[in-house]
Amino acid sequence: VQFFAIPSLCLLAAVICGDRFLGERFTDTVGLSAIAVSYGLLLLYAAHAQGAIGRALRSSMLTGLGKYSYGIYVYHLPIAAMLSLVPIHNGLLMFSLLMTSSIGLGAVSYELAEKRILGLKSRFA
Repeated sequence: VQFFAIPSLCLLAAVICGDRFLGERFTDTVGLSAIAVSYGLLLLYAAHAQGAIGRALRSSMLTGLGKYSYGIYVYHLPIAAMLSLVPIHNGLLMFSLLMTSSIGLGAVSYELAEKRILGLKSRFA
């Protein structure tokens, strides 16, 4: 798995250089796909990594957060849209509000709805 790290870093470097020398059109087409592939490869590498990165990715906090990830994904954009209406000009504060409210709403959504719906899987599978 370690052999994924170097090609993905090279791909990212090519995209960054391509954007600089070939313009936005490169980034909007080939570049975004290359970025997605490189981050996927880096994630694959990190998921199997030993040491601090591997321990961090296998931590109970991150694996527990995975339960709520769908709710976080669904709710973060509407929350961001609502927060954009609030006249807060501190980016860190805005980011903190977005993260805590998205995670909180995702957790509530999981506990009140998703868990029950997932419990019905055995009846229909």
